[in-house]
Amino acid sequence: MCFPQRKSMECTSGSHLIFCQPRQITQGQVMAATTRNSKPARPCGGLMEAAKPLTVNRSNSHVRGRVVAVETEGMMGLGVRNFMRPALLVSIIGGAVICLGQQSPPRKLDIGLLLTQLHSDEWKVRAEAYRQLGSDHTVLSVPNVKEALLNLLDREDQLTESTLRDSHEQMGVSGKYGEEFAEYVAELGETVDSFANWNDPRQVCVLVNQSYNPGSKFAAEIASHAVVAVPCLLSMYKHDEGLTRAEAAAVLVQSLAKAGNQLDSRMIVMVRQVIVTALRDPSDAVRSSTVRALGKFGGPDMIPALLQVAASDPSPEYQGHSIRREAADAIAEIGKRVNK
Repeated sequence: MCFPQRKSMECTSGSHLIFCQPRQITQGQVMAATTRNSKPARPCGGLMEAAKPLTVNRSNSHVRGRVVAVETEGMMGLGVRNFMRPALLVSIIGGAVICLGQQSPPRKLDIGLLLTQLHSDEWKVRAEAYRQLGSDHTVLSVPNVKEALLNLLDREDQLTESTLRDSHEQMGVSGKYGEEFAEYVAELGETVDSFANWNDPRQVCVLVNQSYNPGSKFAAEIASHAVVAVPCLLSMYKHDEGLTRAEAAAVLVQSLAKAGNQLDSRMIVMVRQVIVTALRDPSDAVRSSTVRALGKFGGPDMIPALLQVAASDPSPEYQGHSIRREAADAIAEIGKRVNK
């Protein structure tokens, strides 16, 4: 039984790059420019390539989905064929230079302005400001820039939560703002993770509150920092949104399995209580996510609770899948691990 992630959730009843393509300059366009100027094109100081002899191709050229229609007859009609002698034509083509890109000095970032734009009410303005700051790795080492991006991620996390809450979990941020928003927040999360201090409780909680797949590498990273992450996960489980609780419960299971020896006895008891509570959560998404996490990471101490789920979970079977069946499978997986 599959439930959507928070960031791209379109809930049903059961359920960065920006590539800038430089303009292509054809040989015919170089010839035409040469004819009009009556002299070879001036080198521009960027990447250059010697022009090759023109070969007539009457078919259209296609570049990465953008159709560039090149009518060779039209280019020849610019006068090359009519008043240029063959010897002069060969001389000009042989010496012509194609300027592939005009280089210009890099523009200095206005960091103050970009930091101000991170507070804009328009998410696209915030996203563009973030991407400009992220384009310069030296800028990302500046302490106040790091703090600003951490605060920005916290803001976008809260927007994700409020979108789910306001729609009663019927619409996620991808549905409301588009996939581009979800991609921007994912990129932002990766950037913050690259410089975050995993010993700082506040920074860890901002990272933990992101939207992510409980089975992802990032979830495993959270689990490996159980001492500082578990309090954040316990707080997450108190949220109203079922999908948020589903993430928290699943990562708590993994945290207990991978780093439980780092936790004190009081914290271990609290985590186990939340996991057992999650198996009886009113949300199908929470129960299913917890059961599947126990199947991967749970210990034999959780088998009694899983037996109850396998016997009496209220969710109906759908296309051969049910939480009861998932619980039975989880018990079998735990048994395999114990018997190894």
